[in-house]
Amino acid sequence: MHQLQAKYFSHFDAVLDKKLNEPYWLWENEIAKIVSDSLHYNNGKEYELWAFAIMPNHVHALISLLKNSLPLYSILQRHKRHTARQCNKFLKRTGHFWEDETYDHLVTDDEEFENITNYILNNPVKAGLVNDWREWKWNYLSQGTNCKFVRRS
Repeated sequence: MHQLQAKYFSHFDAVLDKKLNEPYWLWENEIAKIVSDSLHYNNGKEYELWAFAIMPNHVHALISLLKNSLPLYSILQRHKRHTARQCNKFLKRTGHFWEDETYDHLVTDDEEFENITNYILNNPVKAGLVNDWREWKWNYLSQGTNCKFVRRS
C-alpha cells in the first residue's frame, strides 16, 4: 500500500511541477509571504512546523500536530480561508484561490520523516527552479530539524 501511495504522490507532484496553463500566483513574493506568514503563525500553537516549500502553484508542508490541537482538516481549512482572503485582496480579485483537495500523509517513522523533508526542500530543485534547495527563497527548515540529513536531490 505504501508503494502505491508513494507512486501516486510522485505522479501527482510531477504534474504540478509542469508548466501548465493555471494560476501561478505563488510566484509573487507578496503572495508567497502571506502563505509563509500564515504557516509560521500557528507554529507552536496548533502544530510544530518542520519544513515547507512554497512552489509557484502549490505548497508542501511537514507539520506535527500538538496535543489538544484542532484536527488537521480544520487547521488547513482556516489556513486556506485566511490566505485566500489575503491573497485575493492583494491580487484585487475574488473567487476561488486554493483547490478544495489536499494530499495529506501520516509520517510513521524517522526514515520517512527524513525522506519527506528531503523531498519538500528539494522540490524546487526537481522542478528546475534552482540548483540547490538553499537557493529557494520560499523553503523553510526548522532549526529543530537536523540539517545534516538534508541532501541534494
